[in-house]
Amino acid sequence: MLQDALSNLFIHYHISLEYPDFIQELIRKLDEMLSNSYYIGNAANHFIPRNLRPDWGVFIRMLEEKIIKRL
Repeated sequence: MLQDALSNLFIHYHISLEYPDFIQELIRKLDEMLSNSYYIGNAANHFIPRNLRPDWGVFIRMLEEKIIKRL
């Protein structure tokens, strides 16, 4: 079930499952997410207690840095 959900997500966002392409595409999508971090927070923060809400811009940048370090 989780694999089906991930497969559908990859298809929807046009993410290749080939490793080098996947990583490059993931980083590109994170860059897009960074420009939309306000809207991500606006949509997600309703479900997160106020004292636990991240700064979405910082969160996305840190995630991207961690992915790049693993390359």
